[in-house]
Amino acid sequence: MLQRHREDPRFFEKILWSDESTFKKDSYMNLHNLHEWHVENKNLMREDRSQYLFKVNMWTGILNGRVISPFELPENLNAQAYLYFLQNQLPDLLEEVPLNIYGKIQ
Repeated sequence: MLQRHREDPRFFEKILWSDESTFKKDSYMNLHNLHEWHVENKNLMREDRSQYLFKVNMWTGILNGRVISPFELPENLNAQAYLYFLQNQLPDLLEEVPLNIYGKIQ
């Protein structure tokens, strides 16, 4: 990658950087590892107990310094569901990317 960057200084701008993460509430929240930064309202109130359990899988990407809309993936994510996302739903998310950038995705 460093060689490609030496050849093309804008190489990293042409990569769709992405990740997915699971957020879940399974009756316990580790507040010790939950840090927040705010410009205003230092007295943030946070609910730390809930009778409801949930799990949310989210995907987001960054391309050329732009955040690609976060997308909620199926709760039970497997290879087939992720492949469906890549082939059928990701192209819709990339429609907001200008064509001159879209054509250079690595």
